[in-house]
Amino acid sequence: MSLKAEVTGSRFPKSGGWEPIVTIKAKASDDCDWDSVAKITHSLTAPASDQQIIEWLTVLAVETANRSEDDGTQTLRFKVLADRLKAYSGDVVRETLRDWPETNTFFPSAWNELKKALNAKMGNRIMIADKLRQAMAIRGVPEEPKPKDRWARIREQQAKVMGEGS
Repeated sequence: MSLKAEVTGSRFPKSGGWEPIVTIKAKASDDCDWDSVAKITHSLTAPASDQQIIEWLTVLAVETANRSEDDGTQTLRFKVLADRLKAYSGDVVRETLRDWPETNTFFPSAWNELKKALNAKMGNRIMIADKLRQAMAIRGVPEEPKPKDRWARIREQQAKVMGEGS
């Protein structure tokens, strides 16, 4: 499996500067480790749990100024945001919420603010994951990596132990 990034154009955002438009091309080979490709594809877009997102939002609320709300309203706000944030990769959500106070004084007042920051950090992940899924579909590989059987895990653990001892 090989991925090749090609600059196919450019755009000039309103904020100024120049950004390349990158196209990712995937080429599949027969000797590819498809289980690893499935794991990578899953990790590129795997969402965080509701509980994790609510914890990150709580920390963000403490670190930033926000409007005065009763507990019920804030809980509802966090649930709505958590539901929307599950559409993004968990590590990107964590990083975006962690970095938010560095550039913003206030808790996100509108979904659009947070969405822009998330999309910027997601970059080409969705496009890369889609290309990998297309290559997997052509080869008939399931999207979810197949779990290792008990004996494979034992052999892997033995190899680690033997490798560390020498």
